[in-house]
Amino acid sequence: MRRRTLLSLAGASSLSGLAGCSFASSSSSSPPIPDIEATEITARDRTCSDSQEGTATVESEGDDTLLITGRIAVPRIRDALYIDATNGGEYQDLDETAIEARIDFGPSDPRAATDVPECAGRIDYRAELAVSELPTEVVVRHTVEDEDGFRLGTIAEQPID
Repeated sequence: MRRRTLLSLAGASSLSGLAGCSFASSSSSSPPIPDIEATEITARDRTCSDSQEGTATVESEGDDTLLITGRIAVPRIRDALYIDATNGGEYQDLDETAIEARIDFGPSDPRAATDVPECAGRIDYRAELAVSELPTEVVVRHTVEDEDGFRLGTIAEQPID
């Protein structure tokens, strides 16, 4: 009887140990949702061009800053640039731990170089995003023109390590 009690206790402690293991493995925390704290964009070069290509490179600078550099096509090179960034929770195609950065053009920029002719072209840019947490991915989009008119196009999707 005494042997049976010891085996029973040993079995109970093994089962509770297994239960503890399965509990520990299921309590993994999900990545935090990043908040956008500040955005800034600067036009670096404006040139006339027929190219409709856009480019973007995303780099993390520390634990709370993202640097996005690239180029977008614009209908008039005097257009102003703006950046609008949101976490992915607002979009069905993005995880909530991702960030969408929309870099686009708006009405004419009074600060644009006055010696540049009014033409279709491209603007090279440098943008910074201050974030509460680094996202898992950054998707950079901007308005592109095709045969159907203007649409929002993705120019870069970059995971952040």
